[in-house]
Amino acid sequence: MTVSSPSPSIIDRTRELIRRGQYQAATLLLPALAALGPDLPWQAEIEAELACAQQQFEKVMIITEAALHRWPNSVPLLAARSEAALACGDRIVACVAAADAVINDPQLVHAKVLLGRALLALGKTEQAAICFREALSQNPNDLTVRRMMAEAAPNEAVALLRDGIKIHANNIDIRNALIRCLLDQNHVKAASDAADEAIELGVANATTRLFAIEAAGCNLDWSKAAALCDDTVARMGLNG
Repeated sequence: MTVSSPSPSIIDRTRELIRRGQYQAATLLLPALAALGPDLPWQAEIEAELACAQQQFEKVMIITEAALHRWPNSVPLLAARSEAALACGDRIVACVAAADAVINDPQLVHAKVLLGRALLALGKTEQAAICFREALSQNPNDLTVRRMMAEAAPNEAVALLRDGIKIHANNIDIRNALIRCLLDQNHVKAASDAADEAIELGVANATTRLFAIEAAGCNLDWSKAAALCDDTVARMGLNG
């Protein structure tokens, strides 16, 4: 378990700057974190999170490898290491770091998601689904986790994605995920209906329309496919 912060304001302020993408401003606060004391993990944790946010994943691996020797139970360091390892393709390291993060903070949703992602990358779909299911139980509004859960548990995918649409009716990414899932499972009529619904609601994008064309073709409805093609080309400004 990470030691309680003696100066939550400076740490929270730096993390908020990272969240906003104000990386230069966050960097300027690093000396203040160092001033908290050499035996405390805050500077290493924030440096790892800052590098991770900037997709400097090799740097994250270097920071966390050194820092975890001193603070092996630091959840922020473990989470950053897992995320960076996933980006670097080191699935085993990602899995171990995420598992350690979950052990040290069993309620942290982010750690469960990282563990699920690592397990999914390793092909351990059943175990990944368990992690995603627990994460969803804590935050059912997270559409990204819902989509990963659908990937890990294809038998539940349609229901999971339909539930996501109930929560976020205007989110086209979750609608497209459902249409793609239905097409992949050969539920062509349902896919066509889902695409039509998105188009009628005015939330469809180019991907939705391409899926609609695919569904029309699978149904051998060539007139509908042609009409959708013409409409899609016109909307993309490709008709001369």
